[in-house]
Amino acid sequence: MHNLLSTMLPKYILILDRLVPKAVHWNKGTIRAVTHMLQIVNHGETNDKIVSTHLPFIDHVLEIINVPTFYNNLQDTLSNRETNLINTAVNLLAKMASEPTILAHIKEKKVTSSFLRLTSAPYEPLVQNVNNLLSYTTSEEDIKSMDNPGTLISKVIASLQVEINNKSGNEDKIVQLLETLKGNENEIIIKKKK
Repeated sequence: MHNLLSTMLPKYILILDRLVPKAVHWNKGTIRAVTHMLQIVNHGETNDKIVSTHLPFIDHVLEIINVPTFYNNLQDTLSNRETNLINTAVNLLAKMASEPTILAHIKEKKVTSSFLRLTSAPYEPLVQNVNNLLSYTTSEEDIKSMDNPGTLISKVIASLQVEINNKSGNEDKIVQLLETLKGNENEIIIKKKK
């Protein structure tokens, strides 16, 4: 799978280069094909390293979750093609966000508003993945501009608790969650000590 993805990912990017700008006009066959493509990339544990060298793929996934035709038609079941597509895309992003290069790239794109829009989706597993993404990618400025930042903070704390209880050994995730909680206040304290 690793070797196949290394070969296919540049081709997938070329396909998405042509398809994503016309996403509002996708028929059900195109939606299904793109969903399967995302599932292929999301298969396996080591794919995030390959994807980190092909960041335009992540850009396309971020564009897909921002298409009104898709997020306005979400339902509470995966049998709905738009729900399946968005759930697959968000699941891929949530999984890939554990790779530092991809996480930095997602943060750079400032997509918090896109993720926040999906927190009201009727499909609960999608909402859980969106909340995980938000806990890793939201900046202090984003939190300050939210109507109800307490909800996100409680999700960050819950994610941190899961990481600590699972003893997953993923220090990058734990550090990221702690950084989300502490914000710029600690940066000021650190600068004063220097």
